Amino acid sequence: MGDVHSFVAANQLGAERLLTFMDDYGMHDLRALAAVVQNRSEMAVREAIRALPDGVYQSEIWNNPLGERLRYPLKVTVTGDTITLDFTGAPPQQGQGGLNCTWSYAAAHATYPMKCILSPGVRSNAGCYRPFTVVLPEGSILNANRPAAVNLRTRTGWYIAPNIFRALSEAAPGQVQAATGLPHAINIYGRDAAGQLYADHFFMGGGQGACARADGKSALLYPTSASNTSIELMETRAPVLVGAMTGGAELSGTINRNLATAAQRLGIGMMLGSQRVMLDSVLGERAAPSFAVRDVAPDVLLFGNIGLAQLTKDAVPDIVAALDRVAADALAVHTNPLQEAVQLGGDTDCAGSLDRLHDVAGLLGYPVLLKEVGHGLGATAVAELLRLTGEPPVAGLDVAGAGGTSWSRVEQLVRYGEVRHPDLADWGIPTAQAITEVRAALPEIPLVASGGIRTGTDAAKALALGADVVAVARPLLPAAIESADAATGWLQRFIDELRICLHGCGTSDLRTLRDVGTTAS
Repeated sequence: MGDVHSFVAANQLGAERLLTFMDDYGMHDLRALAAVVQNRSEMAVREAIRALPDGVYQSEIWNNPLGERLRYPLKVTVTGDTITLDFTGAPPQQGQGGLNCTWSYAAAHATYPMKCILSPGVRSNAGCYRPFTVVLPEGSILNANRPAAVNLRTRTGWYIAPNIFRALSEAAPGQVQAATGLPHAINIYGRDAAGQLYADHFFMGGGQGACARADGKSALLYPTSASNTSIELMETRAPVLVGAMTGGAELSGTINRNLATAAQRLGIGMMLGSQRVMLDSVLGERAAPSFAVRDVAPDVLLFGNIGLAQLTKDAVPDIVAALDRVAADALAVHTNPLQEAVQLGGDTDCAGSLDRLHDVAGLLGYPVLLKEVGHGLGATAVAELLRLTGEPPVAGLDVAGAGGTSWSRVEQLVRYGEVRHPDLADWGIPTAQAITEVRAALPEIPLVASGGIRTGTDAAKALALGADVVAVARPLLPAAIESADAATGWLQRFIDELRICLHGCGTSDLRTLRDVGTTAS
């Protein structure tokens, strides 16, 4: 559901920015502006058409989807600043196979290639398509009548663009491209070991056709813009996440790149350290390289990281820019009130912070994970999250319970040179208790367990109690300082121990480990 939440958040952010734009210019609606944009786009396309020689350009293409060859004739007529695409003679609609197209689908596949040929640099809008007339005979496979089946219309529609490119190869030889390898799809569905339904789709193709200026791009499907489910989600090796550690300094950059390299090798996710410094207009530019890991970890699930104290409406553009710069997939928002209270100059104004999270999370355009930093999220925090709307404003939680690194202890050592308040050094909700409390209140929310996760056995216990993923940080740090190979080896041993625990609990599937319950503890 992360993608769906992202789409909703992106739409909401776009709407807010559009309203701000309209307020700035005193606009009540967009009709006048839209007319200007569309008219200018139309003029650009018509100018490109006038550069083509007038004439009638013909082509035909064949396919054989059901054992009988089907012929698709095409006539492209260029007259002044208009083009007519005439598909008269297309095969009749088919009674089986779901190969038929609707008028809108076929017309889109006919006009989009023209847009690519004539005005690739103009943003697409209705004005771009006004110069085109599309003739699709009613009752044909390209304009079927109800109730003809259309589920596999791609097996027909994808032949339209190559036919157009062939027809215009004489009039615009430098602008057309060769045919694209047709798509293949793998559909994966069923029930997992826990009885839950799952379904997924994976698309592949032979690559984009070449043009006069360049080779086609490997594995790119034209004209679709659909993307696959992340392969990491389909073949995750372990429910393990590299927890947030560091960033902002040169050594931090080395550590982060070693961690990211290990995560890429093992197919696990990674959380960056706090990017607060990247919000500073001066220091941010200097610190940014320490967070840059995408070149060594192009496929990992990558979390950016910002403090709840920095999460305000005014800061949204800067936060989004910081996430965009590191090519994050999601945002971890950390809350650390005890650390701030002990820290010299810490921010202790927490009033309304969760209300602010409700207001701002949807504006970011990224899925948000709320996490503690070592003192635990429990039932009270969940109740506060649900107080306003009855629904959490975030896509997931990281309990980050007591038992791991105590930032209260660290900040006391930094501030005083000693631990003056030992009771505060161990303050917090233990990770096991935090998992149990959060899972009882929110049975379905994606839940990360961190805080005292030192071994694969600790991970198995956390998963058995109800966590979906575990995050490990401090125990991994010495290996990450040493090298990427050392970090990879440490994580591999961690994962191997987790697998042995699964075997010891009599299960081979992580999703059934929770059924074992506390027998794993």
